[in-house]
Amino acid sequence: MSSGTVKLQDLLILNTAVVSNIWTARGVYEDAEDVILTGENVTDGVLTYTLEVTDDLDPTAASPWSTLQDAGADFVPPLQGKSKAIPRAALAATGIRARISAAATANRNFGASKRYVAAVAF
Repeated sequence: MSSGTVKLQDLLILNTAVVSNIWTARGVYEDAEDVILTGENVTDGVLTYTLEVTDDLDPTAASPWSTLQDAGADFVPPLQGKSKAIPRAALAATGIRARISAAATANRNFGASKRYVAAVAF
């Protein structure tokens, strides 16, 4: 087995929106061992950010979403200029997205990368 690191699509909350685009396990993180988020443009004063997960087979905006918790508290993504690992158990969800507590006042994004393990052909 070998491993590698690759940049992922940002989780982007568009101006005036409250949720980001959706990462699907199949399309983004199915092979991930770890995912790191970086707060690239996430300043909105007193507003708060969370991550949401779903177990819907085909995650869409209409899917049932739940706030991700870690150690009994809501998981809070990193603030501007900070990085944080997503709890590994969240990678079992079929979809992940970011949420802000009220409408964003500008585009807000979390950069991301993953470490993955790839099978080696012999």
